[in-house]
Amino acid sequence: MSTRKRQKLPGRRLTRMARPACQAMKCYYVFYDDGCPLCQRIKAWLEEQPQRFPLHLLARADPQVGQRFPGITPWFAHDDLVVASSEGDVWVGPPAWLTVLYTLEDHWEWAFRLTSPPLQQTAFSMIDSLSRNRAVVAGWMGSHQSSDPSCRDRCKIGK
Repeated sequence: MSTRKRQKLPGRRLTRMARPACQAMKCYYVFYDDGCPLCQRIKAWLEEQPQRFPLHLLARADPQVGQRFPGITPWFAHDDLVVASSEGDVWVGPPAWLTVLYTLEDHWEWAFRLTSPPLQQTAFSMIDSLSRNRAVVAGWMGSHQSSDPSCRDRCKIGK
């Protein structure tokens, strides 16, 4: 039996959220920027990963997002990655990325490691750095730049 202590990732509670597809089991919704090439690349990677919990990837610009998830759109104000659980928890920025890792079968242990006190600040700083340099990272990954010139400014995962 493992003696590992479970940690709750930092998050906030969404007051009202529909639970359309996950009544019996906890699931997660990732709201991504579909105009960002890096976001599209990461979405494709996430779709290929084995999941511990159902992970639904939704373009935040989809008009149905606000209807299906009342109260979620204010969380998009800073153009950070937003993840919500079927139970109403919401994570924004670096905690959202770690929550996504937590849902993946092959990476969930990293989510716990990276939220440990010695590593959390470093992990958050690295995620912020990658976010600020999203265009460069997309180039390294072979992704093409968005046709939207404002992507460089709005494609920020964390501040």
